[in-house]
Amino acid sequence: MFGTSRSRSAFTLIELLLVVTIIVTIGFVSVSGFSRMLELQDSDTTMKSIKNTIDLLDRDILRYNSVSYDAVFSSGSVGFVGNLDAYQKNPLIPYSFDFSAGTGVLVSTGNTSTGILNINLVGRNGEWSNFTLGTDNQKQIFSSPFGASQRGFKILSLIDGNPMNGYFVQYYNITNTDNIPEQEVRLVKIEGTLGWTSKNYSSLLVSNTLGQKTLLWSWATLDTLEKATLTFEKNGKEMTLEMTPKK
Repeated sequence: MFGTSRSRSAFTLIELLLVVTIIVTIGFVSVSGFSRMLELQDSDTTMKSIKNTIDLLDRDILRYNSVSYDAVFSSGSVGFVGNLDAYQKNPLIPYSFDFSAGTGVLVSTGNTSTGILNINLVGRNGEWSNFTLGTDNQKQIFSSPFGASQRGFKILSLIDGNPMNGYFVQYYNITNTDNIPEQEVRLVKIEGTLGWTSKNYSSLLVSNTLGQKTLLWSWATLDTLEKATLTFEKNGKEMTLEMTPKK
């Protein structure tokens, strides 16, 4: 009679747990890697968006679509504000924006006209809203008009039917829907080179008037930088963007 041997046809409990552990580990690593990849892509997109915005403003001047712009970057902010065609508009419509609160202030101080100031807020997808403001030193405070769905909008103004200086507002990134600051892209450091020395600054003014582009570290002293490096941070990861006076 031939002998018989018993063959295992099923996993033991330990083997099953080991297989499940391996599958879970692989899945966790894959999800983490995929999330990290998306994070890096989002960061690259943010850097390209800022650079493309500045390049577009420069091209508009070269194509005579505008005459000037001043773009202000501030350390600690989640966006920047640009003043359009301020060079040929006098008087100007002063404006400030608080990125943390998402509110803006327009001031009609200094206008000699007795007419009405019409303000249009225009989103990138064409959505718009408007309001009027008297010229007797009035102020208008408004919230970011289009919410987190848009990363930028323009502020266009007319007084007595004549166009005044406009503004554009651009967020670096709007992902802070759950009030988690780490998810936002923030400008954490501005380093500029002046002569042989480099040091950190609290703000940077990128200015282009009639094709003459300069980097200025202070509205007061107007010292011209030879190069500026903007350092952004998201989820503990630093990203840099270099700017020079000439393209």
